[in-house]
Amino acid sequence: METTQDNNSSKRQGEMRSIYLRRFDYRMSQFWRYTISIALVVLVTLISLPIHLILEPTNLVMLFLAVVVLSAIYLGRGPAILASILSVLFFDYFLIEPRFSLNVHDTQYLITFLGLLVVGLIISTTAATLRNQLEILDRRERHTAALNSLSRDLTGALKLDEMLASVIRHVSETFGLQASIRLPEGPQNPAQPGVYSMPLKTVHGVVGTMDIWQEAKPGNLTQEQRQLLEGFANLAALAIERAKLAEQARQAQILQTTERLQSALLSSISHELRTPLVSITGALSTLAEATQPESSTPMEWSVWQELVDTAYGEAQRMNLLVSNLLNMTRLEAGAFQLILEPCDIQDLVGIALARYTERRYPLALKVSIEEDLPLVQVDVSLMAQVLVNLLDNAAKYSPEGTTLEIQARPHADGVLLSVTDRGSGILPEHLDRIFDKFFRSKQQDTSGTGLGLSISKGIVEAHGGRIWAENRPGGGTLIQIILPFANGKEHPS
Repeated sequence: METTQDNNSSKRQGEMRSIYLRRFDYRMSQFWRYTISIALVVLVTLISLPIHLILEPTNLVMLFLAVVVLSAIYLGRGPAILASILSVLFFDYFLIEPRFSLNVHDTQYLITFLGLLVVGLIISTTAATLRNQLEILDRRERHTAALNSLSRDLTGALKLDEMLASVIRHVSETFGLQASIRLPEGPQNPAQPGVYSMPLKTVHGVVGTMDIWQEAKPGNLTQEQRQLLEGFANLAALAIERAKLAEQARQAQILQTTERLQSALLSSISHELRTPLVSITGALSTLAEATQPESSTPMEWSVWQELVDTAYGEAQRMNLLVSNLLNMTRLEAGAFQLILEPCDIQDLVGIALARYTERRYPLALKVSIEEDLPLVQVDVSLMAQVLVNLLDNAAKYSPEGTTLEIQARPHADGVLLSVTDRGSGILPEHLDRIFDKFFRSKQQDTSGTGLGLSISKGIVEAHGGRIWAENRPGGGTLIQIILPFANGKEHPS
């Protein structure tokens, strides 16, 4: 602890010593500029002493004006004003009779003194102003060159790390300051004393923060330095945003290529599997309907039927999977052609239940359909596939002994179909994502591709309907579908 305090104390003493040295250098600079100005006046006076014996003293005024101009151009406004005043005094004291006195016998010299003073002040002010403007233009030119240099380096950099390193290097070379850049996704350290932080902003928001350690260069930054730093910060922000957008574009391209290859693979596999699956399903259906051979015992026949039923159920499951894969590839390719026709809800549910019962799930079904429901405009085969997918999904996540429910009732926008179960439900943050392709909740351990609900959503929306999921009070999931009435007919209120 004592060592740390000693180090901090030494550091503060070093900083104060640096500040004092800087102020001393500035004062010494000011001292020498005024000293040189005085020396020039003395030099011109010494040169004029022998000359004034030959020429009229008024002819020597131009020498003193030259000193004022030189002081204004090279030494600044203060030394030039001092040179102007000293020129009048020295001219009067050493060159005008009576010499070595400030008294003037000839009053016309008073006008000469006044003219010398006024002209000297005007020249010094004008020259100093011009000098300041030239210095400002020079600084602006240097600032513009620094910004252009940083812009070229950032344009040539390909990676984000290279861009950040280029910004930090330019800050160090231009200002002699230590800098670092913090990104939102990186570690967020608290602000430290002696650190000047600048947010890196674009039209889309803050993309990072640039920290400047002013301890490396005591004293506050000037307004021009802050403006140049802001220019660096703006270029850095644009470079960071460009790098992030480029990375997002690259990821999107990779994802697009992956999805395109994935769709091509799924389409190819689906078509290749469809034909043998039809043959397998047909053969298993025939075997399931066969009569018991006289040579087999009841136990052998029971085992035979169980094996056939299992194989038939798995074949049906594979057939549903292949159908989903084919529908997904058609959906993504925009090749879905709906064959719409008026359909009774009871018929639609009946077709779906017939397909579902072939899967032989050990769960009871409860169907509740209100009477006199209007017809709906659907592609019967595809919409029945949607209900099968929902029932299949509900059955997979429901414990044995529970009951699945199908309900149909009128709604202001059409007919409302509901499929409910008493499973584990869905995490609230996953309710909007379960219809995404290949998405499966982490809490669900059963097998599956994650395509059933995604395909169902695509088919329902292609019909102009709507589908969503909710959690049931007491546990379980509720999937609801709204299908439009046939011919735009509204349900009577």
